[in-house]
Amino acid sequence: MDSKELKFLAGKVADGTATEKELIAYNAYLDQLEKQGTDDPLNAIEKERLKENLKNRIDAHINNIDIEKTPLPIIKGNNPVARKLVAAVILIVLSLSTYYWYIERTQEKEAVVNQALLVDIKPGGNKAMLTLADGSQIVLDDTDDGTVAEQGATRVIKTADGKLLYEKSTEKQGEGQASGLNIVETPRGGQYQMVLPDGSKVWLNAASSITFPTDFSTTANRTVSIRGEVYFEVATDKKRPFIVNTATQFVEVLGTHFNVAAYSDNHTHTTLLKGAVRVNTTGTIGGQHQQEVVLRPGEQSTVMNERIAVRSVDLDEVLAWKDGYFKFKGNLEDIMSQIARWYDVTIDYDKKTTKPLAFGGKISRNRSIEDVLKMIEETGQVRFKIVGRRVMVQD
Repeated sequence: MDSKELKFLAGKVADGTATEKELIAYNAYLDQLEKQGTDDPLNAIEKERLKENLKNRIDAHINNIDIEKTPLPIIKGNNPVARKLVAAVILIVLSLSTYYWYIERTQEKEAVVNQALLVDIKPGGNKAMLTLADGSQIVLDDTDDGTVAEQGATRVIKTADGKLLYEKSTEKQGEGQASGLNIVETPRGGQYQMVLPDGSKVWLNAASSITFPTDFSTTANRTVSIRGEVYFEVATDKKRPFIVNTATQFVEVLGTHFNVAAYSDNHTHTTLLKGAVRVNTTGTIGGQHQQEVVLRPGEQSTVMNERIAVRSVDLDEVLAWKDGYFKFKGNLEDIMSQIARWYDVTIDYDKKTTKPLAFGGKISRNRSIEDVLKMIEETGQVRFKIVGRRVMVQD
């Protein structure tokens, strides 16, 4: 590098217009002078002071120290090389300042975005809406314990442990009965327990409902209609069968324990634990196109395209929801449907799959959604990403 080129390059370094390549070339020139032992107008002591100052300024910026407290070295006399080196130091410090300001601003923006994506997804709980015969509605989870409504001779009570109870009012025996039906409905992320007017016990899973009369005493049958998933422990009454209607079937019993899952996005499953039930596809009893099966304890019927298939099942798996657990066994989409309803989230798939996933054990439905998804990820077959109230399923 001749003196003219060096002078031109030094000028660019001084006024801050030097490119990265030019800075490298300038520093390489200084290094070359030092290695060759060539006389340099900048003496060794001053060079060491400049190098130390550069190091201190970089360290100060990294450690967030006030660089104003680190003085620049004093350059005595007319020393152009020293001034050029000082200019390079200042340029590097300014570049570092710009770089760290950019990084800090980027991190702040990322933090804001990440905060927007974070949503506190809570497990489901006891939540339900009661619709009375006159159309008025009561949010049960916001209602105090005690009598919540009276309909004819029937009193509707919310018990201290959060259940809904229908019972005869002793003060109003003989009064005219209320007409119409009541509906108890749980939202996504809700569940509820209740006792029907005949004493039958009912558990509603998330996104489910049951429609029933406020008094069964004047009806030939005890008929209810459901949507979603409901578990029954039916009070025995040999004179009046208990009938459960869904969109695709009806179940007839006298006194028994059974579970019906009738979500609109899946087939209808009826599982028997105790006693006996008769499952019929929709239509008039004895109708020409109707199919009928009688289940034994431990069996499950599935209605598909107006046909009924029967198989033996794991009762612990079927009733895990009622007992406060998840016990997953089946294809991934069925598993994710359970999670979606209980945590009230939306499921998005990179690629839909029906591959079976099985887990040896249970996990409480009171655990966080992150814990549940982590358990599934441990199979090594699937990964998840949570964005707001959306769960992304990734292979």
